[in-house]
Amino acid sequence: MKTQTCVVAVCAVAFLIFSTPLAFADDPVAANREALVKCLVKMAARAQEYYLTPTSEGGGGRSFANMMLGTLTTWPQTADGSFVLVAASSSNCVVQGTGVETGNDGSSPTQVIITVYADSLTLVLNN
Repeated sequence: MKTQTCVVAVCAVAFLIFSTPLAFADDPVAANREALVKCLVKMAARAQEYYLTPTSEGGGGRSFANMMLGTLTTWPQTADGSFVLVAASSSNCVVQGTGVETGNDGSSPTQVIITVYADSLTLVLNN
């Protein structure tokens, strides 16, 4: 039960951080990046739920290994971009979101990668 409380707390804090509008939200690139982050944080919560659910109930039984993208979202492509499950192992999973706006490099789309662990997550803004 302690692990579930930590997971919920991490997700709640992440949701509060990423649901607050950014001061530069009028910038389409920043808005696209923010939308990707929001989607990925929601997927992270679902991934942690899968991790904690026993295999007898359709979950991972303390593993991300057999998780599929359909476990995290029914919409792998949205108006904000597309999402792919890059990797899923026993200890973590990695999901990538690729946006519709051109990122900081001026040629590639915005990209955000989230790595989900049983009790935490890391977020990397690539472009």
